[in-house]
Amino acid sequence: VSFANAVARGISKEFPHKYVAFYAYNRHTQPPVRTVPEKNVYVGITRSNFCLLHLTPHDGCPASKAYYEMVGKWAKLCPGRIWTYEYDPISWTGCLPSPIYMERAASISKLFREYGIIGGVTDYIPHFKKSFAALYINKYMERRMKSNPSLEGGEVLADMCRSFFGPASRPMEKYYLELARASEYTHPCRSVVGFGTYKYHELFTKEMIANARSFMNEAVA
Repeated sequence: VSFANAVARGISKEFPHKYVAFYAYNRHTQPPVRTVPEKNVYVGITRSNFCLLHLTPHDGCPASKAYYEMVGKWAKLCPGRIWTYEYDPISWTGCLPSPIYMERAASISKLFREYGIIGGVTDYIPHFKKSFAALYINKYMERRMKSNPSLEGGEVLADMCRSFFGPASRPMEKYYLELARASEYTHPCRSVVGFGTYKYHELFTKEMIANARSFMNEAVA
């Protein structure tokens, strides 16, 4: 923050309408105690050191609550000058489903409306620039919510299913909601769900898989 402040002061006369931005990243996410960011300094808060499955405060995941505590501290330091750096899908899970779209929708609404977040970027592994059937919903939900954070994720999902699937909309909506139950998983023996496929299969119970298959079969029929 001190370095960013020095750069911001250095460019302020020649570039009065330009800003300096930096990441609050990995082990450096916590805000400073004695230093206040200059008025032309913006902060991008990353979720890299927190849970990538529980994106809203969750009783079974202390890290999810710690993330919002950290964001709240930054919001007091530099209100209106914070953006987010997210990971969706959870990085390095290949092209497997990453059903965090409902959590992402709720998180965007909460961050933008309650914490004054002004925008954000999302980290996509390069080959995710392609559109995969298992993952397009993540991008769709994110963009809809960012365009209007007052929307409710369930409404966006229902509208998407009506628009995309017509007469198969209802079973497809149930299918996506069933997969989104992955957020009920509380990752025993580890503090967060991080990058990669480690214990990925544990996110989905046999019941969830059976239900999702049933809803998909109904939609196809």
